[in-house]
Amino acid sequence: MPPEARPGFVRGVKHGKLLILDCDSTLSSLEGIDELGRVKGAEVFAQVEAMTHDAMNGKLPVEAVFARRLEIIQPTAAEVAEVGQAYIRTIEPTAVATLTTLRARGWTPLILSGGFRPAIRPLADHLGIARVEAVDLFFDAQGRYVDFDRSYPTTRSGGKPEVIAQLKREFQPDQVVMVGDGVSDLETRTEVDLFIGFGRYVVREKVKAGAGHYAMALSDLVDGLLERGPPRVGDGARCEIFGGGSTRMSLPLRVEAVACGHAFLFNLGGSGLAGLVGGGGGRCDPGRSLPQTTVRISGSGRRPLG
Repeated sequence: MPPEARPGFVRGVKHGKLLILDCDSTLSSLEGIDELGRVKGAEVFAQVEAMTHDAMNGKLPVEAVFARRLEIIQPTAAEVAEVGQAYIRTIEPTAVATLTTLRARGWTPLILSGGFRPAIRPLADHLGIARVEAVDLFFDAQGRYVDFDRSYPTTRSGGKPEVIAQLKREFQPDQVVMVGDGVSDLETRTEVDLFIGFGRYVVREKVKAGAGHYAMALSDLVDGLLERGPPRVGDGARCEIFGGGSTRMSLPLRVEAVACGHAFLFNLGGSGLAGLVGGGGGRCDPGRSLPQTTVRISGSGRRPLG
């Protein structure tokens, strides 16, 4: 089903800054699918919760659990609607103020989720978010579960980057930032300028290790995480150099050339080292001095995203 044919589709305006947010365990403390399982009793809840954790931690692909959880739960339309209200009751406490501030800075928030559109829509309305990218559920006339939109990308691993690629074609944004707690969110790194891991409710070590930045509250976006943008030639920073398990130096860094996104060529003042590193740190091979050196950026004068 093309995006414009899906219920609640809102076409984007061109040339903006997109802030794409996960829903479950990010905008709300809940995992919606687990709450649907809870309604069916302790045994179903435990089974569904275990599958959710395995998928979110990257132990199982999303497609291995997506259909199975719904088959087990058989949620009704009324139960899905109740989860929608529960999302609002458990909203991340800094979300409203954060989105108000970021909108004033020119950011357009969207929700991108592997959850269910009819449950997420009330939360999006509460937050004033027009665009929700999530999975549609289908019910019969009595509100009994029939199926889900099996064609929607977030029902499978690698689906969120696919949706973001489509959003970029539609909005033609200048900048894109993704915020989320799970491995499916981490997969978007290839399509965004900055991926921010989120750990207020669940800290997933794989996500924390792979994120460009890591936040414990959405207000952290206002407090500074969105202030760190793509580097420019001549920008300075302070970084730590680790090599061979024991060598460690703290040196000034000068950006020589921007390679792509947040990756840039660097020259470490006075050291003779040079290489390619990501905006949040990364691995490089400077050749003659410290093979497989790790470079960690600890601060910079780079221009703000906003």
